[in-house]
Amino acid sequence: MSGPLSSLIDDFSNLSEEQMASYNYPPYVSKMKTDYLNDKFGKDSAGFKSFNSAILAINLLKACAKLNLAIYTLRDKYKAMELQSNRGYVGVSYYSTPAWYNSTDEDVLRIKNSAIAVRDQLHGYSKKYTVDGFEENFINTIKYSVYSICDKFFVDTKTVTEKATEAGANVVSTIMAIVIFCSLFWLVAKCATSL
Repeated sequence: MSGPLSSLIDDFSNLSEEQMASYNYPPYVSKMKTDYLNDKFGKDSAGFKSFNSAILAINLLKACAKLNLAIYTLRDKYKAMELQSNRGYVGVSYYSTPAWYNSTDEDVLRIKNSAIAVRDQLHGYSKKYTVDGFEENFINTIKYSVYSICDKFFVDTKTVTEKATEAGANVVSTIMAIVIFCSLFWLVAKCATSL
């Protein structure tokens, strides 16, 4: 990438995680997007695909930075509790693993909600409007780590397409089972009546 996108990516990649999590785009990004969307073929152009891929990557990295910060906060909280426990102020160790999926701890819920936000962004992007290889070379490097966190909270990570495919396969399997059962029933009935 060249021009403003190159400097945007370069500037963003030099930020700390805290800065990434609260990053705001410079005004020219909004103007670029408007220009692409107002052009008759702008959304289908290679330039838009590059632009959209860069913005999507930054948005995902922002969301991941927020997720990481939420994890760091919980980690620090448990370290502080463990340290306090070792000093004798607390009678039990709080460093045991909680049941993540039903926790009401505000810091745990922040992790869950951050993971859901990243998952939603992963599910919401359109491959049609990104550069070739974006999914394989970028999305997949993030997806499995985020899905691992979602699994701890029993958060569904299947896309709408995967759910529809699964439902379709279940319907086909059910129809096939009914056809086979009816065929066997017909065959047994035919054999019984011919005796």
